[in-house]
Amino acid sequence: MQAARKEDVLNTLGQIASGFRGRAGEVLATVGKLDTPLAEATTPSLEALKAYSMAFKVLTTNGNAAAVPLYQRAIQIDPQFAMAYAMLGRVYGDMAESGLSADNTTKAWQLRSRASERERFFIDASYQIQVTGDMERARQICEAWEQTYPRDPNAHGFLSGAIYPVLGKYKEELEEAQKMLELDPDFPVSYNLVALGYIPLGRLDEAARTLELASERKMQMPDLVVDRYQIAFLKAD
Repeated sequence: MQAARKEDVLNTLGQIASGFRGRAGEVLATVGKLDTPLAEATTPSLEALKAYSMAFKVLTTNGNAAAVPLYQRAIQIDPQFAMAYAMLGRVYGDMAESGLSADNTTKAWQLRSRASERERFFIDASYQIQVTGDMERARQICEAWEQTYPRDPNAHGFLSGAIYPVLGKYKEELEEAQKMLELDPDFPVSYNLVALGYIPLGRLDEAARTLELASERKMQMPDLVVDRYQIAFLKAD
């Protein structure tokens, strides 16, 4: 399909997605039930969506701090962009900026009606982790997320990276990280979480091997360098 104007691109993408879902075998009942226009489920602004997409790319290559201005840009363009707030809250959480994380995550939660069903799982889990601190409720949300979207790696990422380590469930932490890596071997964060899963179990050689695999696949993100340092420190190297 071809959009006549830049302003029509999101609607055109939505039409393509609906048509593809039917051809791929999804039943018409769920195509209709979950056929929320892209402009309503995310943002009506193509420029905001571009900034959001670029932020995610920068996040996985250059780290959290580099992604912040782009998420802020997406929100500046569309102040109702729920997932941009959610991702900014997640980034601030990883940067130990707990106040900013809670503020942005709360805003995302207030706007969660402007997100897809899958993204609402992300927002709800983030809200429990970053705002209420109810890790048991966060775990329940992520388990429902896994069951609803079994091929979405993010549910496993939340359990491995944010929930099970806090609960002291290190065996489960590693298992969830390995599931994430299996689902998305092209995502640098997957290797980071698997390596971090091995470390508290004392399996430092396997953690190092995971980082070698990431290097072989040309994965780059600052966290992988920190992981290598941590392993070397624990080995007194």
